[in-house]
Amino acid sequence: MKELMSILLEMLGDASAPEKRGAALCTLGQLVGATGHVIKPYTEYPVLLDILINLLKTEQHSFIRRETIRVLGLLGALDPYRHKINRGQIDFQPEAPVLIPFSDKNDDSNMDLTSSEMLVNMSSSTLEEYYLAMSIATLMKIIKDPTLSQHHTMVVHAVTFIFKSLGIKCVTYISQVLPCLLNVVRTADVSFREYLFQQLAQLISIVKQHIRNYLDDICNLIKEFWTPNCQIESTLILLVEHIAVALSGEFKVYLPKLMPQILRVLNHDVSKDRQVTVKLLEALMKFGNNLDDYMHLILPPIVKLFDAQDCPTAVSKQALETVDYLADVLDFSDFTSRIIHPLVRTLDGNPELRATAMETLVSLVLQLGRKFNIFIPLLAKVMAKHKIQHVKYELLICKLQNDTTLADDSDFKMPRNRLKAKSRDPSLPSETIMIQRLKVASGDLQYAWTITRRVSKDDWLEWLRKLSIELLKQSPIPALRSCLSLAQTYSQFPRDLFNATFVSCWTELSEPMQKELIESLRQALMVPEIPEITQTILNLAEFMEHCDKGPLPLEPQLLGERAIYCRAYAKALHYKEAEFQQNASSHVVEALISINNKLQQKEAAEGLLQFVMQRNCDMQIQVRWYEKLHNWDKALGLYQERLLVNNNDEDALLGQMR
Repeated sequence: MKELMSILLEMLGDASAPEKRGAALCTLGQLVGATGHVIKPYTEYPVLLDILINLLKTEQHSFIRRETIRVLGLLGALDPYRHKINRGQIDFQPEAPVLIPFSDKNDDSNMDLTSSEMLVNMSSSTLEEYYLAMSIATLMKIIKDPTLSQHHTMVVHAVTFIFKSLGIKCVTYISQVLPCLLNVVRTADVSFREYLFQQLAQLISIVKQHIRNYLDDICNLIKEFWTPNCQIESTLILLVEHIAVALSGEFKVYLPKLMPQILRVLNHDVSKDRQVTVKLLEALMKFGNNLDDYMHLILPPIVKLFDAQDCPTAVSKQALETVDYLADVLDFSDFTSRIIHPLVRTLDGNPELRATAMETLVSLVLQLGRKFNIFIPLLAKVMAKHKIQHVKYELLICKLQNDTTLADDSDFKMPRNRLKAKSRDPSLPSETIMIQRLKVASGDLQYAWTITRRVSKDDWLEWLRKLSIELLKQSPIPALRSCLSLAQTYSQFPRDLFNATFVSCWTELSEPMQKELIESLRQALMVPEIPEITQTILNLAEFMEHCDKGPLPLEPQLLGERAIYCRAYAKALHYKEAEFQQNASSHVVEALISINNKLQQKEAAEGLLQFVMQRNCDMQIQVRWYEKLHNWDKALGLYQERLLVNNNDEDALLGQMR
């Protein structure tokens, strides 16, 4: 069973081969039917239910959808709360008081709710966290689904925006986002992979050292895709640069993994004008003293870049600037000759690089002090030959020859302030501006909820779609509003966020506007034959009962009746019990007995009957109640007694026939 299940799950996840998926579904159904292995597969393979539900939502082939429904029927019904425990979305703590939402086993819309839906008495601050958590969880659900790959770019864009708006507070959500992004990188095409690496670099620049738990995986990915002359070398170098800046001294641990790729670029780059080499040299400047143990590997190829005749001038200049910059943070004592002799040749043979070479020499003089004296005659000869003049260099040499200690000289403080100036990079945001709550255009929202000329089912579904998108568009929460472009292309997305967007806008509306919105919802709820709208509003009403903004001001009688109509019996039970507390009529009692019976709570149904018999003498016991309890003998006997009294009693005759 285990060996077959692992193969079948892999085949079910392959969106590129519908025939294979269909065969896998048939096999799974036969396997479950033959072994009687029901319910348990959901616990053993937590992804199974998500795979099957996604097939129902996204699969175009009617055969596969039909077979999926058959397999779901064979596997049996699973408690949504238990499913969330299986997936690790909820920590199961029997001793802790937990309020489970009144959701239905047969109401599949509840299967997509995250554990955030479990929040009870949500305060304003908790709601703000809920909006963020819900946005990110919904975005991650899309990026995990390979069949929705056309939406992945917008998902990543939205996540990056959310992280930027949160600043360092986004650290809480790293564990949700990073593993998903890294998994997608492996399966993405080249262009999208490059975009993912760019966004990953942005995320690292925001969370800084908090990325360390994922760096082994990130470095393995970089190593895997940083192949010779690949299209995304520059992007990977930018990513490495961001990691180096984020980790500072801790980056040294990861350098051994990346050093082969770095050396390959320095020695064998064949990109146009060696642009990749320039990018790498800029990145090496950010590595700073992490390069201490690798100077014997790094310096020779860098020096060769400004000493070689065939190297582009821009690359040679960048190589000189890199040595100049690193001289402030690294000890070049053991490599003095290997740097200064090529510098002399550069001064002698390359007029375009003389100014940069002289700046590099100044840095070396500052670091080496009196050790530089041995090279002064050699340089003096070349400078005289080409009539090179450099005020800083000449002043330093003068002080050296007069035995002045450069480190004590106020004119040349060590290290120079260039280090701080050069470390600034527009691609690395020094601070992230927190985006405050946005304004709600209540007029636009009012236009979306207004019901006009809704006749067919399609008209009503279009009304719900437009309202869902407008709620997202007008939400004052930046994290929710950042998902707008995705919502306009992927219709399921605004539905998944409907509760969150509704509550975020509801709190910003005036009382008259709230009343008008509720009236529109009431009208929509009354429309028959459109369970999608009814379930959406019922889920919303349930959600609002759990947050401190108060319940949705709709009558429990209406919500209860519509829940029964949708066969959402757990919700119906909740509302009918509330109605029973207000007005315990015979109609309500009959409905409660019927609902409890449908929920297989026979004891509760019988207990209700006993309660009425003992406590409420004014209410007449209805024979139909015994029918609802499936107590057919008792019901038949009572109908026959009534017929003995009056053999023309139509209700009794019909009851006897039933």
